[in-house]
Amino acid sequence: MYLNSAKYLKVEQALWIDGSFSQGVLNGIYSFHASAAAYAQYWNNTFGNNIKISRRQIWHTFVQESIHSIASLSDIDLVLPDGLAIDEVTKEAFSVLGANGVIRIAGEHTCSECTQK
Repeated sequence: MYLNSAKYLKVEQALWIDGSFSQGVLNGIYSFHASAAAYAQYWNNTFGNNIKISRRQIWHTFVQESIHSIASLSDIDLVLPDGLAIDEVTKEAFSVLGANGVIRIAGEHTCSECTQK
């Protein structure tokens, strides 16, 4: 379930992350065009004394926080079957949040950065 009020996201089997971390991942990837591998390396070099995080976990965080943000802005509590692979999560989320190939909250948005061939 991607509840709009959720404070934590489950990333893989045994890792739960809070909203501050997931927003940091989202902002880092969007603002600095960082790859999931670069963000994981940054995290592990800076904070990795207690816990190491993988590129895969960063990618899951990015995807899930993106979905959570879009669902929240659309005022939709997204419910998906448990245990889906991340590519299935994106497909299912798009089928609920998308409308004719466009995410609803982006329907009226155009800019030179977003609207490219």
